[in-house]
Amino acid sequence: MIAALIALRDHLWQKVIDRFARLLGGSIPSATAAACLATAALTVTALTGLASTAAAETDAPYAQATASVATDGTVVHSKNVTSVSRKSTGVHCVQVDGRINLSNVVIHVTSGGWRFVSAATPSALCGNAADSIAVAFANNSGTATDSAFFLSILQR
Repeated sequence: MIAALIALRDHLWQKVIDRFARLLGGSIPSATAAACLATAALTVTALTGLASTAAAETDAPYAQATASVATDGTVVHSKNVTSVSRKSTGVHCVQVDGRINLSNVVIHVTSGGWRFVSAATPSALCGNAADSIAVAFANNSGTATDSAFFLSILQR
């Protein structure tokens, strides 16, 4: 019974990853897919375990960049984020300060609601810019949907 549930979970996650690959216009490497699954598990844990805690301060001394972004792409709070633009339903491009080398960081994005989220850099959605991150959201059926989100970039 447990093995069947694990197989079903893995099958469903693969469908989600495949949808994001189509949304982002390419494929998602297996290491990125594994990171997405780990992030999703941590996000669910954080949302269920920390739902009653107050919002974190915007002062983030150990983060290279952070942002709290509204559903329409408006930046509520940020550190070292120069712009956020909504490219289409469910897709935003986040541009960070040029001093941040995105090839050597850990990018964490959490949806403001119950949405699946994916982040990619560089991405054709953001003109393959070295200082931009494409953030995409989908609902439970895999349809692109807008969402508020929180982003943090940490040095590896």
